[in-house]
Amino acid sequence: MKVNLLKTKVKSDPLEQTSTGFGKTVLDSSIHLKGASLSGDDRKNLLTNLFLMCIFSVAIYYYQEYASKKVKFDKKKLTQQISVLKTDLQKKDIKIKEVSKYKAEGDEFKRKIMAIKELSRMRLVELKALDYMQNIIPEKLWFSSVDYSERVFVIKGSAIENSAFNEFLKELESSSFFEDIVITTAKEIKDDSGSKVVFEIQTNLRAI
Repeated sequence: MKVNLLKTKVKSDPLEQTSTGFGKTVLDSSIHLKGASLSGDDRKNLLTNLFLMCIFSVAIYYYQEYASKKVKFDKKKLTQQISVLKTDLQKKDIKIKEVSKYKAEGDEFKRKIMAIKELSRMRLVELKALDYMQNIIPEKLWFSSVDYSERVFVIKGSAIENSAFNEFLKELESSSFFEDIVITTAKEIKDDSGSKVVFEIQTNLRAI
């Protein structure tokens, strides 16, 4: 196609412009190219290009609308998921606090149980030690008092003969219940009934 640009002008009548609905106008298909000689194929190609431009513009518009709605929908869905996760996290935090509370209470309960068991074990050992002490008392020896505090026994008594006192000491030393035996007092006195050994012994309860 040859067009003489010096002699030919392409004019567009404002009344012959067609609005696309997107703020732009395109030349109406009825535009006459005055002074220009266009073949039928050229006019067909021109109209085809104009039609494709309109289709492309419409496609872009609807794609943008679709993308905008999709973004809004995804954002709303994500916000809902975040809200659900926050609620679930708050519930789990409450459960964790409850579990921690129950664990602390359980640990305290276990500690008390262990303390009671240890106390019971010690009481049993103390009773066995006293029972053993009573069984080893010689015939010529007797107690006037037995005090016990903080795993320490203080035994006061008398013996008619030194041999009875020595026998009692020997039994204490060979026992598995007592340790650190100390004679704090041992003296012989005489009265109307005769002579006797007055003694005081201190010994510790062995840890078993």
